[in-house]
Amino acid sequence: MLLGTRKKIIAILILFLSMITIYTSLKIAMWKPYYSIAEITDSKSFIKLGLTTLITLPFKLPNGEIAIKKIGGDFLIVDSSNSKGIIELYNKFPPPELVLNKDSSWRVKVETLRKFVSDILPGSSPAPSDPEPERALTLLGDNQYGKPYHRLCSANAKIFVQYLSGLGIYSRVVQLYRHVSVEVWNKELNKWEYQDPYDDTAAKENGNYLSAIEIFDMIQEGLPVNIPKQDAKSIFKTVVYIPRANFADYNLPKWHYFNYDNLYSWKVLRVSAESGGYWTKKIEVLPQKSIKY
Repeated sequence: MLLGTRKKIIAILILFLSMITIYTSLKIAMWKPYYSIAEITDSKSFIKLGLTTLITLPFKLPNGEIAIKKIGGDFLIVDSSNSKGIIELYNKFPPPELVLNKDSSWRVKVETLRKFVSDILPGSSPAPSDPEPERALTLLGDNQYGKPYHRLCSANAKIFVQYLSGLGIYSRVVQLYRHVSVEVWNKELNKWEYQDPYDDTAAKENGNYLSAIEIFDMIQEGLPVNIPKQDAKSIFKTVVYIPRANFADYNLPKWHYFNYDNLYSWKVLRVSAESGGYWTKKIEVLPQKSIKY
């Protein structure tokens, strides 16, 4: 009888382990496309990615499609103009008519929206700056304080990319040296453009708009870069981008690998000898193909 009981226990354990294996395999398969932007640099990032895989569901667009796209050679988790948060943003805080006008050019829409976002937040607010929300709706006043958060480069950047998602325009948040900004994907020119929604500015060279990487490389080569309202040399010591722009419908917990504050998921594009200590240290454990000193 004891032998029969032992066999039953072993059978139950085998069944249990088989179910766990199947479940884990299915979750890994579901999240697999997103591993292309994941970096395991230490035990914390490994644990966070493991919890994210096992406990949560992958990001999906409203039509059921996978939310990760390869844009300009880099992967980005994108949002849709049909997502609930984006629709609510446009209904509660509509942008200027020029942005909504279907006859407006891509350039007019982006630059008008950039100016609009630059002026949208007040200089001071009763809402605390830390922690800073991800959702534009929360930042703009749909919160427990009933007031918008105060003007800050990172807040403006999050708001800008969410409005751009409403237009079907891809964009990404870019971490520079002591500044957070945005790059916008120009599909006609097939390139990223630096468009800053805090200072309402952009960078040009001979009439051509520049990306953050192009600005960095020009500075490293000793070439002059003129960005109205900004000191390019002081902020373009580092160029890092966060590989997700779907902030409107997600309020991710701190342990989620793709939480905005989880810097393990940020992608280093350029660092210089003057870059911050965190990024300088990080590149020691990253592939060097996308890094330039």
